[in-house]
Amino acid sequence: MTKRPTVSALVASQPIPRMFQVRQMFPRPKIEEAHISSFIDELLSQDTFTSHIKPGMSIAITAGSRGIANIALITKSIVDFVKSKGASPFIVPAMGSHGGATAHGQLEILAAYHITEDYDGLSPSFFDGSH
Repeated sequence: MTKRPTVSALVASQPIPRMFQVRQMFPRPKIEEAHISSFIDELLSQDTFTSHIKPGMSIAITAGSRGIANIALITKSIVDFVKSKGASPFIVPAMGSHGGATAHGQLEILAAYHITEDYDGLSPSFFDGSH
């Protein structure tokens, strides 16, 4: 059996550039849970959004599974805003292959995050978009 050279031996003649440690810090602003609904309402009240919401419209609200803090409250706040404009919101699971890439599996994941028709005040048909 032939002995293979180690990585150190393979790169021994290669010049190694100077290195230094870098730490990247991202700002992580936090909205207190008590202020989430009013924050969402303020954002969605901008003309950019409200000008597109008309009474009687059906509006899909996507919900994913990427570990967003307070996702159930955020989703409910969006649902409440859309309802306040006279439109009919419905929840659409939007998470690719999570939950076995099936609507049923994804609805189970959303339920684990407390995103349910009961919590969001939607009928089951408006929860899964089958209306």
